[in-house]
Amino acid sequence: MMILIHVQYIKPLNEVDQYRKAHILHLEHYYQQNLIHASGPYNNREGGFIISNMSIDEAQSYIDNDPYHFAQVATFKLIDFSPTKSSELFTLLIDKDHFPKEAKALFNSLHGQHAGERLINTLSNISPEFTDLTFNFAFGEILSRPLLPMLLKELLIIAMCTMLGDTQKQLHSHIDAAYNLGATTQMIVEVLLLAIPIIGFPRVANVLLTLKEIIESKHGHSDIAMNHLE
Repeated sequence: MMILIHVQYIKPLNEVDQYRKAHILHLEHYYQQNLIHASGPYNNREGGFIISNMSIDEAQSYIDNDPYHFAQVATFKLIDFSPTKSSELFTLLIDKDHFPKEAKALFNSLHGQHAGERLINTLSNISPEFTDLTFNFAFGEILSRPLLPMLLKELLIIAMCTMLGDTQKQLHSHIDAAYNLGATTQMIVEVLLLAIPIIGFPRVANVLLTLKEIIESKHGHSDIAMNHLE
């Protein structure tokens, strides 16, 4: 299912343009969540169109918070649309549920609603095939193996990403996942300290700084002592 949104300007363009920047910022929030796929004004400048895979409730929330709606310079019409035929790439773009259910459930339990989900959404816009490989192989075949506890797997991944270096986005995702699974900050720090003899101080120091940024974003403190956050 898709939601198409028809936007009809009801005020002169000079009034509409006063709210255009705020409207674009509002759109960008939904692009970052991979909920809007395309948008733009009609060539006759009488309105615009939005193509999305939002639910009806999400689309209504989008409209309610759009600056054009607040300023009463445009009206909005929702069109509920279910494609019966589409290209393969378009199907990958709009179908949230084509991944194996077990892999998707595992991903959501580890990375839903935080840095991991934002990262995979961004990458899927560039390469849907990359997202397929991530779900089918990384989550469906590797992370789903039952022998090791999931928290131990995430702590090991944090150590491996630290060893690789230049993996700040991945580290952010897996540190978030470790917290979701019940890890304390001290546990994560201990893993990093154990890595020092193998990979050295500089890379561990960089990850400790990443960890500090994550803690600050969660708790809103800039002078927090990490070892007190358990």
